[in-house]
Amino acid sequence: MRLSRQIAVLLSLVLFGLLPACGETWRPVTFVEGMRVLGVQAEPPDLNPGASTRLSALVYDPAAPTRKNLLLWVACDPDPLKLDQPLCAKYESLTNPAGLIAESGELPEGVHFVGLGEEASYSAPQDLFAPLPADSVHRTRGLVAIVILMAIATEPPAVFPPPEEEMLDLMIKVKLRQIPSVLSIKRIRITEESALNSNPAIEGARFDGELWGPGLRPVKLRPGRSYVLSGEAAAGAAERYTALDPDLRPVEKDEHLTFSWFSTLGDFDAPRTLAGDDSQRFTIAWPFDELPADRRGTMFLVLRDGRGGASWARRGLFVCDPFLEPPTIAEVEPPLVPPSGKVTIRGGNLAQVIDVKLGTGWLANVSYDAEEEKLTGVVPSETEPGPQSLVVRGKSCRDDPAVSYEVGTAP
Repeated sequence: MRLSRQIAVLLSLVLFGLLPACGETWRPVTFVEGMRVLGVQAEPPDLNPGASTRLSALVYDPAAPTRKNLLLWVACDPDPLKLDQPLCAKYESLTNPAGLIAESGELPEGVHFVGLGEEASYSAPQDLFAPLPADSVHRTRGLVAIVILMAIATEPPAVFPPPEEEMLDLMIKVKLRQIPSVLSIKRIRITEESALNSNPAIEGARFDGELWGPGLRPVKLRPGRSYVLSGEAAAGAAERYTALDPDLRPVEKDEHLTFSWFSTLGDFDAPRTLAGDDSQRFTIAWPFDELPADRRGTMFLVLRDGRGGASWARRGLFVCDPFLEPPTIAEVEPPLVPPSGKVTIRGGNLAQVIDVKLGTGWLANVSYDAEEEKLTGVVPSETEPGPQSLVVRGKSCRDDPAVSYEVGTAP
């Protein structure tokens, strides 16, 4: 069996698997309870003829959050003469992807296998616009290539191309729904314009006004409380661009950036909000419908500009325990430590600690010693010298203890 035929059959099985089973209940689109493709990015999102873009996807499965999934990428070039949907986007192709394969087992002209794994690469045809007249509006308005992403909840094969027996076994498991699988489509604009779109960047998420940016530890949330939530795009992320109106006249427009929200626990008021809009609310239901044993979850923000640009971020969540006693701080030693030095914290109830915040950073390699009831951790090397607030964040919903601690200069 040729690889292209294997891919087409897998696509068919994935589409079959998307149909809900009888008796299944629909959950909010924001709730991630099984493997999902939450976003697909092309970097850059627009291409000139002959240029290439790198494709990546936000694929997440709460049952196996660290697993590398099998991702298959297939792309269809646009057809400048037919000026209709590319072959990959036609209804007949999506309902029966095996029809994409010729009797010889080869992919037809304009259809490409572009990747197997977490990333793929697509190149726009150099002579895409050659059949069009020089004044064709489609040279600037652009034509759209379609990329089909098939995600299967299993580790990628150890060798490529994989053995036929391995692919056949995988097909059976996908068909029987023993292995989850999902399908996603990404559109890539190809144009002769020199001003191309770029992907918008994310600054972070604000919980009740506090910015939770990249690299920060889990947000601690109280069950039953509703939090004001807003997505923050980076400065300058919204671009001004030129579009053609119905009369083909150029019009200046501004992008309207939109956040899509997803999480493995909790409820959002709306699946999407504008960047900077503080009308979103996020609530951890109380009493709990369901809660992981470790009380942890993940939130995802997917930012889109409405023109094919996308980016995403993820933030950890921790649901605090209202019945748990908070930790206490009795002593922090030594009284002064330089960056990269070790700190010891003594006190009470330290077994119930999430992490330790120091200034704007976090102690690294924090460990707990039950015999001596102490925590040890390392001061980040980039910590500014001087007095810093040291906060021991506990699993309790009560106030976290904090003291002022002196950080010395680097040795």
